[in-house]
Amino acid sequence: MNNVEKYVTEHYEPMIQENGYRLYHVEYQKAHQDHILRIFIECADDAVMDIDACEKISRACSDAFDNDPHFPVAVAYTLEVSSPGIERELYTPAHFQRYVGQKIRVRLFKAVDGKKEILAILEKADDQGITLNDDGHIIDLTYKEISKAQLYCDF
Repeated sequence: MNNVEKYVTEHYEPMIQENGYRLYHVEYQKAHQDHILRIFIECADDAVMDIDACEKISRACSDAFDNDPHFPVAVAYTLEVSSPGIERELYTPAHFQRYVGQKIRVRLFKAVDGKKEILAILEKADDQGITLNDDGHIIDLTYKEISKAQLYCDF
């Protein structure tokens, strides 16, 4: 987590919660001349997100950031507020723990059992790593081995 992501999480998560939403994830990226701050939110009651919710939080954050003399972005940036989506990425141990029992897609930095991508049921998650059940084959992974993980939905 970079300084901007940490600052937004620490200072603005309470404001997002006061508006009835949960902060899921914050991303700040610099690419060439562009700076993008992405804030992913969910409804606190697990209801389906809509565009009005994203717009409400976007306005509230934009106003708050503009009036915060300590806000760590001193250049022009684009603010994007959205839902993490159905096939959301899993970033933290808490995210993994929340979705135990669900099917997830995991991409690995190095192959395990000849696979760099595994589609399996998330059996267990703790602060050190996860356990997957790939059709009866149990795979234990540390978070450091995972390059990307996300929920998987069969459509």
